[in-house]
Amino acid sequence: MNTLYSVIIISTVLVVLSVIIIRNLLKQIEQLEDRVISTIDETRSKVEISLNNMREIDLKQAFEKDDEVGETFSQLKKIIEDLNEAI
Repeated sequence: MNTLYSVIIISTVLVVLSVIIIRNLLKQIEQLEDRVISTIDETRSKVEISLNNMREIDLKQAFEKDDEVGETFSQLKKIIEDLNEAI
């Protein structure tokens, strides 16, 4: 009889500990999810701002398309547009 009570008490303590550990892990996961979502939103915003700036520069035709700098500018603009679509 004594052994049965010991097993029940140990099992109960283990279950309570498991519940506490699982709850704390879930809180940590939720915090990490919030941080990831925040980082994604910030990145999306920065990409959109960069794309708008690139488009504004392109409207002014500050770079000639036939030189090396103009080609690099066009490639960077395309990369930012692709990134904006991916996000």
